[in-house]
Amino acid sequence: MIDFKQELKNYTPIDLDKLLKTNPNMPDNLKNSILLYNKALDNFRTKSEDIAIIELKKAISLNPDSCESINLLGVLYAGTGDYTKAREIFEKVISKDRNNLKALEYIKALDPNYNQSGNVKGNQKDKKESKKVACANEKNTGELSYATTNYISNIKQLLKKDPAKYILGFAAGVLVAFLLSFGFKSEEAVVHTSSSIDNTSQAENKEDFEQKYNKLNEEYKVLLGQLDNLKNSTQNYSNLTKLLEIDKLVLEQNYVAAADMLAALNAAELKGIEKAKYDSLRGQAMEKAAKEIFTQGRELYKKKQFKEALEKFDKVVLYVGEWKNSNATTYYRGVCYLELNNRDKALEAFKEVISKYPSSSFARYSQSRMNEMNS
Repeated sequence: MIDFKQELKNYTPIDLDKLLKTNPNMPDNLKNSILLYNKALDNFRTKSEDIAIIELKKAISLNPDSCESINLLGVLYAGTGDYTKAREIFEKVISKDRNNLKALEYIKALDPNYNQSGNVKGNQKDKKESKKVACANEKNTGELSYATTNYISNIKQLLKKDPAKYILGFAAGVLVAFLLSFGFKSEEAVVHTSSSIDNTSQAENKEDFEQKYNKLNEEYKVLLGQLDNLKNSTQNYSNLTKLLEIDKLVLEQNYVAAADMLAALNAAELKGIEKAKYDSLRGQAMEKAAKEIFTQGRELYKKKQFKEALEKFDKVVLYVGEWKNSNATTYYRGVCYLELNNRDKALEAFKEVISKYPSSSFARYSQSRMNEMNS
């Protein structure tokens, strides 16, 4: 069997500068795809396989036809022991390029009994069966069902370009298609029923209508399931893009901008690699951002710009909640509230300092402030 970890070392970065000399008008998506490909190789070499996988997924989303990137993703999965995902990836390459020797070599290493020609025949058979089903559906449900199928196909193509933009359009289209189909069948049933005098014929028409309605209802449920999957895919894509942007901000030491983006993310939606990356970025950015904003708040406080200072101290709490300067942060928030004539909030902050940090100097300052308020 191939040593996939060793195989990863055979992949070398792409010389983007050289490519740009021969192709200066290269589209941005291809340039960014190459940059992410090279970055994934760097992360693999620094033992950050999870980050490398994220970056490769992004690279492939920008350039879906890059078999080299897809192959590398498969090798990464195989190198981490996830052979099931690796095989799926290599099969995707073969579906794009049947003569891709690398993908064939890799998949045969995972499955010595793999038979490409057998798989192709199976695929052709599946396509023939799908075609028969499609023809039967078209015959039974008419032009509207055919239009609905085409609509879904078109929406999937649009989602590849900008998934967030078209998701609402897809939802509306699904509902319209269902309602039109239902109306079409209802009208057809009414015409047949009104033209039939015989009671037996009417019963048959009613039964036929109910069967067609049930079939349309099932199709509608399938479409709703597809819509949910597309929503999830869109959200995952959006979260992945944001995490990569945050990673770049952290590398540039722009901790406040990174912390703002992290605070805006819904951590409950993140799972697996994305959740691990999110936690890692929080550890790198949040306290450094809190320290920076706290310093800005202190400067505004000294200038007696209490409203602006309070906004900074509130931001510190949003970033870290509890940290080494929490007693000072809470005390300064209390003073700002007091200066802004919000006595209730000020009293609440001073009591919190005394309760949580009773031995600190800020607890004594808080008690002194409360005595002044009472007198």
